[in-house]
Amino acid sequence: MAVSVAVLAVLAGLVTLAILVKPLFGDLEGLQDCLDASCKSSVAAVLDDFGEDLWPTLKLLAWIVSGLAVGLGAYAGLERAFG
Repeated sequence: MAVSVAVLAVLAGLVTLAILVKPLFGDLEGLQDCLDASCKSSVAAVLDDFGEDLWPTLKLLAWIVSGLAVGLGAYAGLERAFG
């Protein structure tokens, strides 16, 4: 049962990530733009020119944290209910 709970939790996290693409990024091209800007801002932080592309990095971080939170919450809830 533990494997199926883990699989369901991962699926819940992935579905959350898929659902949040539209409101956060608009489409997959917007997600790609945020990834590009985030990589550029990471390099800029090393070169001491950080701050220009902060918003895409924050959107990307919020997107990833949301998926992780839902996946972990689903795992904890399912484990408590069925474990």
